[in-house]
Amino acid sequence: MIEGKAETSPELVAFGSRVREERKRRRWTLENLADAALKNGDRKGYISEIERGIRPGITGDTIRKIAAALDITIEEADGAIIVPSADGEIDRTPLEIRLDSLAEDASRAANASEALLERYGPQIEFLTKELHATQSDLLQLLGHILQDRVAPADIQGAITQAWEKLKELRSERGSWAGLPNEEAEIVALLQQADDALSEGPGFSLEKAEKALAAADKRYAEIIEAREEQTKNGKISRAKIIGKRAEMAALKFAYLEASDLYQEQAKLHEQTFRSGSEEYASSLNKAAIHLDDAGLYSKAEPLFRRGLEIHQQVLGEDHPDTAGSYNNVAFCMDA
Repeated sequence: MIEGKAETSPELVAFGSRVREERKRRRWTLENLADAALKNGDRKGYISEIERGIRPGITGDTIRKIAAALDITIEEADGAIIVPSADGEIDRTPLEIRLDSLAEDASRAANASEALLERYGPQIEFLTKELHATQSDLLQLLGHILQDRVAPADIQGAITQAWEKLKELRSERGSWAGLPNEEAEIVALLQQADDALSEGPGFSLEKAEKALAAADKRYAEIIEAREEQTKNGKISRAKIIGKRAEMAALKFAYLEASDLYQEQAKLHEQTFRSGSEEYASSLNKAAIHLDDAGLYSKAEPLFRRGLEIHQQVLGEDHPDTAGSYNNVAFCMDA
């Protein structure tokens, strides 16, 4: 964060509290709200800061978008009572007044370069020489800084800090080539981000951010699909191992059957969870064949673990839990 931001106003703290209340009532996640209001689910951290009242740099446009997504009014969020004034006009709430001020600042920042230069010309001219930066780059950075409500006294320091970070980002351009991207769509998005960070008229932080967010989302989809494929593969392999174990038991190869069921248990632990019924079933089968082989001291810990899982998952009254109790008892009596 850039140091020197103004403290969050009481009105915006109240707004954040109301946003969180309504989001929870709708059972929305932070990502749901970020996607609905800002068209970008990856900005859930930004929404979280607003809800907690620790994000002072909020534009009026952003607040109105969030309020619209949740179908709440600014007045309601502010907790103020709207009372007609003496002339019959409805007084604006403190938050409405502040929103108008924020909107004006955001509009000024988004205006043509001449408008920014008119107000911040001396700082821009000085920093252009001091940082060896282009005027267009600094003006764009200034636009973002104004939207984040940096105090006027801190503008110069904020631009310097942002410029240093931008230089660092530009020095890393081309590093995407080292990523193992077999997806042409991701390669193209990363190239777009690189191009958007380059010097010149094509420079755009918004375009770079949007391209990276899209690449990240696509990567997440690919990873999720691969993880699901891997899970299904492990489940299929566990079934095959179970058949191999049955065949080993058929030949009275009890130790081999037990080893195979324990291997199956590991796969079930990875694909389900260590406390799943599938995992407990594999452990019990492995223990049974150790018991068949006369290895009671090795069988008992597996029986006991299976019993614990059945108690947790199925409850004391379930037939499988009763069977697990019997397995432990018979093993101890052997």
